[in-house]
Amino acid sequence: MSRTLLIQQYEIGPLNNFLYLLGDTVTKEMAVVDPAWEPNFLCNEAERLGYRITKIFLTHAHPDHVNGLDDVLRRHNVPVYISKHEAPFLRPKSKNLVDVADKEKLSLGHTTFDVLHAPGHTPGCQCFLAQGRLICGDVLFIDGCGRCDLP
Repeated sequence: MSRTLLIQQYEIGPLNNFLYLLGDTVTKEMAVVDPAWEPNFLCNEAERLGYRITKIFLTHAHPDHVNGLDDVLRRHNVPVYISKHEAPFLRPKSKNLVDVADKEKLSLGHTTFDVLHAPGHTPGCQCFLAQGRLICGDVLFIDGCGRCDLP
């Protein structure tokens, strides 16, 4: 299997969130995962790396994972992939939402991601799996599991 996936992880914001830029190294397409706190940094970083943002993947809709969504969408009018169980929390306020279900496949250039519904932290938490790497949002924390006592 050819490894064409670039993963850039950034710890950003007062809650020490992990945010990600996922890039296909062949097509130079990039997805922003959970755009929050410093959306201009994320957009500028994608450009600095030589990629163009073509998609946004959301693990869930808590404000600390989406508070920069509208700012990124102002700069990049791209689809936003969110669990069908989570979309009602952002609709109709946010634009470009695309509902996805468990086991759907999302593509980013030549890279395919499996969508894995992982309820618990929120009803629509989802993870993205590609090339043996899992982007899991708040389903898993370092040294523990994600919280499940929030709305």
